[in-house]
Amino acid sequence: MTGSGDMMNMILGGAMSESGQHAALLACNEFTRQYGLTLTAEDAAMLTETRREALRTAGRVEFTGGAVEKIVTEFAASPYITQASFAATLAALTERECETVGLMAQRLSNREIAERLYLSEGSVKQYVKQIYSKLHIEGDTRTKRSRLSELLAEKN
Repeated sequence: MTGSGDMMNMILGGAMSESGQHAALLACNEFTRQYGLTLTAEDAAMLTETRREALRTAGRVEFTGGAVEKIVTEFAASPYITQASFAATLAALTERECETVGLMAQRLSNREIAERLYLSEGSVKQYVKQIYSKLHIEGDTRTKRSRLSELLAEKN
């Protein structure tokens, strides 16, 4: 039987233990090393804590883990992310921004993304603007979408 303290830790931090989350993030180095990017143990701890705080602030629970690992592997090939900015950029991308990127990769319009995520089109535009800023993708709208598509295509 799980005690109330254990249950609270599971709800606030997800089902995966903190050490398990760190190990999963550090295991991503095997993949990201080919792009000249690695996370240190300190980076892993910071990302785990950032994720935990984001979930706590939003009143959300993540039982399966893996969201941060998906973010790490999804953006490792970005020519706009350097080793110096790697951990900070990963920490800055929110789960909603990652969901938005996934739908953008499917070539959905902002209106279609808004419908899928139950958001206003204005909210989607703000997420898209934040994504481009965090990934240091510049240019006109078409150029930005094209660069993001190329980045994601490199991953697949």
